[in-house]
Amino acid sequence: MVHFRQLASDLEVEKSRHDQLLQQRGEYIIKLQEEMSCISGLEDSVLGLTSQLNEKNDRLLDLEKQNA
Repeated sequence: MVHFRQLASDLEVEKSRHDQLLQQRGEYIIKLQEEMSCISGLEDSVLGLTSQLNEKNDRLLDLEKQNA
């Protein structure tokens, strides 16, 4: 009977460890989703700035052609 109690105790400890790992995993997933959202926002900003830069560069080239 003592053996079964020890097994039950060991299983409870193992279950607690797994529960903690699952909780950490969930927290990491949430943090990763937040970081991915931030990265997506930064990518959108870079694309917008690149578009603006290209437009200004095209305008500059047009002005240079007019002055040539």
